[in-house]
Amino acid sequence: MVVFSEATDSSNPYAMLMNMDGSDRRTVFELSSNQYIQGGFCTTGNDLYFDLYEIGEDGDITYQLWYANFESGICEKVMDLGSGDSHYSLCDCTEDMLCLNYISPEGISYCMYDPQSNIIQEPFYVDNSASGNSLVRDGYLFALNEQNNSVQRISLTDNEEKSATFTVKESFGAPSMRYLFDGNLMITETQMEPDDNSYDMCAYILDFETGDCTEFTLQTPYNNRPVYVLTTIGDLCYVATDYTTYTPVSISEDGTVSNFDYVANIYAFVTKQDYVNSNSSGYQMVDDAFE
Repeated sequence: MVVFSEATDSSNPYAMLMNMDGSDRRTVFELSSNQYIQGGFCTTGNDLYFDLYEIGEDGDITYQLWYANFESGICEKVMDLGSGDSHYSLCDCTEDMLCLNYISPEGISYCMYDPQSNIIQEPFYVDNSASGNSLVRDGYLFALNEQNNSVQRISLTDNEEKSATFTVKESFGAPSMRYLFDGNLMITETQMEPDDNSYDMCAYILDFETGDCTEFTLQTPYNNRPVYVLTTIGDLCYVATDYTTYTPVSISEDGTVSNFDYVANIYAFVTKQDYVNSNSSGYQMVDDAFE
């Protein structure tokens, strides 16, 4: 199933549910006009948890955790998550627990929340880095250490810890993390060109089971950036291999003709193994609607 949310000028924010083929589309819940979904969705069976922010009449912003049930249609607030610059956000979940991060001027802390007991546990990791070098994806917390060029991975289920080191290419720096699949990461690094303020980018893949750091060389010719994984389906990765520019023609009601440039992705499927090995010959190209 697919859950998505949207809001229009004539409607309040609402969420819809549909099958993977787009069939059986239906509204799950509708919010008030002053409530906006943050984007964190966690599902367990027919239960959906999400966080939102609400703008009061005085302009103050408060954050809340909500619960919805697909079968009964129940949608209700679970608890307040804070306000202003100090509040919790929903970032991931396990089979029966939610992972929250607490954002404050002092840093970011991560903790687990039990919906059954309505108890937020003590933080299991605190990120005090100036740039917030941590992220949570797919049941893991990742923390980057720029001093020793390493990343620590903590399982949300059993707190198992693994680490892997990465290479910093000469004249490159500012490493950042991007989640891939199967508990592994991509590390990207940038090289600034002082003459025209442009920059090059290199990438490595970290495998936490083997500890391997593999240079990744698939790039989009349009702007020489790494080919990113958009989503995975089984053993396949859905990627944007490049970009192309179109110039559609728009005709208004009064007959005025105008042109505008549109940059569109070129998509492909590739197996996880071919992706990790930077094998461009493994692309299975997708026919785009613009072709």
